[in-house]
Amino acid sequence: MVIKAVIHRIEGENAILLADEVGVEISIPANIIKGSCIEGETIALTLDCCTE
Repeated sequence: MVIKAVIHRIEGENAILLADEVGVEISIPANIIKGSCIEGETIALTLDCCTE
């Protein structure tokens, strides 16, 4: 599943992303995107599900 989200803000050690298409706010470690993305930019998050 791919979710498109906008980098809304940086709060301490976390980047807060807004994904309007699914109506959620997502928090990820800021060091994942620092240096390569800026606030206001849209990124794609890929979620991979495993089945056992």
